[in-house]
Amino acid sequence: MSATQAPRSRKLRAWLVLLLALLALLAPVVSVGGYVAFECHPDDPPRLDLPPFDSAKAARLSPQKRAAYEQELFSEITRWRLGSRRYPNPADSAKREQRWMQMANDGFELAYITLRMVSPSQLQRYARGSPMKRLVQLSEQGDTGAMCLMSALVSGNPKYASTYKKWLERGAALGHPECMIRLGSKLLGGSDGYPKDVRRGLALQFDARRKSGYSHMAGSLARHFEKPIRKLQPQTGLRRSDGTLVLDLGYGKRADIRRVYCWRQVQSQTWDRDTAAAILRRLRVGASLDDRPELRVIYEDLRDKHYTLEDCLNMGMGEQSE
Repeated sequence: MSATQAPRSRKLRAWLVLLLALLALLAPVVSVGGYVAFECHPDDPPRLDLPPFDSAKAARLSPQKRAAYEQELFSEITRWRLGSRRYPNPADSAKREQRWMQMANDGFELAYITLRMVSPSQLQRYARGSPMKRLVQLSEQGDTGAMCLMSALVSGNPKYASTYKKWLERGAALGHPECMIRLGSKLLGGSDGYPKDVRRGLALQFDARRKSGYSHMAGSLARHFEKPIRKLQPQTGLRRSDGTLVLDLGYGKRADIRRVYCWRQVQSQTWDRDTAAAILRRLRVGASLDDRPELRVIYEDLRDKHYTLEDCLNMGMGEQSE
C-alpha cells in the first residue's frame, strides 16, 4: 500500500465506524409500519418536570366533580395545540396547561396522564409508553374515562391501534359518552380502519349527546350532513367552471340547511371561530348575485338564530344513507 493510500484507508474506516454508530443510535427509533415510535423519537422525550401524582386525592374526588372534569378535558384535548372557545388566543396555551394541572392536583388522574404526554404551553409531545401502560391499568380496573382517553391521545398511531381500539369499543359498549362519540365519528367517516356504518355512527353520536350534553366534536356531524353540499361545491368556491353560480349546493330542503347550520353553531361553541358564518355568507351572496329571494328568506331566518345542542338533536338524523 502506498503512502497516499494509507491515510485514505484510515479515513474510510473512520467514516464507516461513524456510520455504524449512527445506525445503532437510530435503530430503536424505527417502529411498525415505518411509524416512528413516540417513546423513542428524540423529539418526544419522557416528561420529567411534573410532580408526583397524589393518589390519595384521587380517592377523595367525588364522582360529580370527576364527571365535570372529564367533560372539560375531553372538550379541549383535541385542540390542545390550537385555540378554543375557552382558550382563544395563543397566549392562553399556558392557561390551558395550568387548568389541567389544577385538575391533576385535585386528584383527577386523567388530566395528569394527559400532561405526561403533551404540554400545551410548550406545544410539545412526550413519550407515550409509560402513560399508556397506566391508562391500560386504569381501564382494566373499570375506568371508562381512561378507555376513551387512549383514543384521544394516540388515535392513528399503529403501535397502539389494537390497544386503543379495544378499549374505545369497550368504553362505548359501557355507555361512556366520549367513547360513543369518538367511535361514532369513526364509523360515520369509515376512518381509522373502521368500516363505514352511517346508521350506527349516528345512533352512537345522538345517544351519547342526549345522555351527557357533550357538545364538542360536533364538526363530525356537521360534515356528515354537509357532504351533499361539499360534493357539488367546486374547488374554486361559489362559481362553477363555466362561470355560473353554485347556489343550491345540495342543501335541498330548508330543514336540511337548518340542520347543517345548527351543528356548525354547536361546533363553534367549543372552537375559536364561527364555523356557521360561512353558511350565512353563502346564502347572502347567493341571494344577491343570482336573484334568489328564497335564499334571502332562509338567510333572514337563520341570521338571528342561536341553536343549542338540544335543538340540533331534535332536528333528527335526516337521510341516514348517502
